[in-house]
Amino acid sequence: MIDDFANLYELLLAVITAVAALYAWIKDKQAKNDAAYADEVQKYFDPADTTVQAPPEGTPKRSYTMSDEVKSFLISGESEEDQRSMLEQVRDAEAKDLCEYRVSYSRGYYNISYGQIAGGAKYA
Repeated sequence: MIDDFANLYELLLAVITAVAALYAWIKDKQAKNDAAYADEVQKYFDPADTTVQAPPEGTPKRSYTMSDEVKSFLISGESEEDQRSMLEQVRDAEAKDLCEYRVSYSRGYYNISYGQIAGGAKYA
């Protein structure tokens, strides 16, 4: 009977050790995946690094798309036709997950970077 308990105890310790090792392996793999994901996100938002051209899965769109306030500023004072065209260009660029693009209209253009107006020109 004592041998049965000793064997059961050893088996229980072996199972606990195996579960602990499996848990440690999973956490280590998850940490490596998290670090790789963070590296991809940093590369995506670094304008000088062109190795990651699409946002990594799970990146919130609000971090690189144009807010309603910026869209309102972009089209203010422009003709209805230009407003429609400009908003369509923004929609098309954001549908392609572009961070850097140009919005052209009849009187000039705007350079857009990560949802913000980064520059532009108006024609005389």
